[in-house]
Amino acid sequence: MAESLSLHDLHQDSLSGIPDKYGNPDPSTLATLPKGGTNLSYMGHAEVTLALIDVDPLWTWEPFALDASGGPLITHEGNRLVMWGRLTVLGKTIVGVGTCEARKGDPEKELIGDFLRNAAMRFGIGTKLWSKATTADPAGRTDEPTYSKAALDLFEQCRSLPDAAKADLKAFATENQRKVSVAEFDNDRAWREMVASFIAHNKEKKS
Repeated sequence: MAESLSLHDLHQDSLSGIPDKYGNPDPSTLATLPKGGTNLSYMGHAEVTLALIDVDPLWTWEPFALDASGGPLITHEGNRLVMWGRLTVLGKTIVGVGTCEARKGDPEKELIGDFLRNAAMRFGIGTKLWSKATTADPAGRTDEPTYSKAALDLFEQCRSLPDAAKADLKAFATENQRKVSVAEFDNDRAWREMVASFIAHNKEKKS
């Protein structure tokens, strides 16, 4: 008699199938955003929500922390607003971050939508769109790698963190299947922004 699959096994199978089904969504369902002289395609809040419901009707999300009024904690970083949160799909929880310009009319909606896109990408939803938006053009590179000042500065900030914060950052990187390295920061702008927000959030907790 064949052994029955456990709920964990079923969830693992479903999770592993997400990138194939949702990694490169139907172009007709995408919105576009002018950026860097071109138009980038992205999944809107509604499309990400529909994909999550299809994968797991009981998916949930929660903010990393709450403010004094009981709402999600939103921090100011320069001219940006930042909100960290956790997305849980089929029993697996992944950390994500939402950012938007502080001058946005409905910042809460913008932050939640951006957070869902960011965290859902870690599950494999819309991954191909993110890779097109963040992969650097290799043209002109020499055999000796050169890195941007932003990547180098961020790596130095990581090295300067207290040991406890370094441990938290390492766990965060492992959870998101990323590395804390200059090369990773240089090649993946989205990851670079996530780590920068992580460091800023850590400093705010200490202040």
